[in-house]
Amino acid sequence: MGSELKYLAALAITLAALLHSTAEQETHVVGDKFGWLVPPGGHYAYEVWAAGHKFSVGDILEFNFTTGDQDVAKVTKQAFDSCNSTSPIELKTTGPANFTLDTIGEYYFIGTKDRHCELGQNLAINVTAHSGTPTPSPSPKPSHTPRGPLTYVVGDQFGWIVPPGGELAYSAWAYGNTFYVGDTLGK
Repeated sequence: MGSELKYLAALAITLAALLHSTAEQETHVVGDKFGWLVPPGGHYAYEVWAAGHKFSVGDILEFNFTTGDQDVAKVTKQAFDSCNSTSPIELKTTGPANFTLDTIGEYYFIGTKDRHCELGQNLAINVTAHSGTPTPSPSPKPSHTPRGPLTYVVGDQFGWIVPPGGELAYSAWAYGNTFYVGDTLGK
């Protein structure tokens, strides 16, 4: 009876530890609903996407793409900066492709088909360690004076164009801005 209790206690502790470690793991779908493709508007779309996520050790990046049309390579910073796919760290040609973020630091990914990387199919992220304790609640923000209306140039440096490939360029642009009643959108 005593050995059964010890066994059950050890099993319960093991299961609790396993559940705790998997609860912290998050799967990030690169590009969300748009997936991994040549983004209209260039690299801006994946920069904005990455800025909206926190990547931690143990998380998984999921690249959704059509096998044969796209691929994804994990590369060095030098290869990323020059879109050089000749010696990737790892190349995955079957979609969806998953990469586990197993260490802290910078990770770089590019599409190797044709000129996909040069056209913006590239992603750079920074991976941090999981915090072992829950984040404390932020203290209440002091009230602030509301800002006056702002004028935004739609698409920033890209301007108001018909983007090749669809609305992703403007979705990414809008995602990076906060609009209030009274603001003006210009071209």
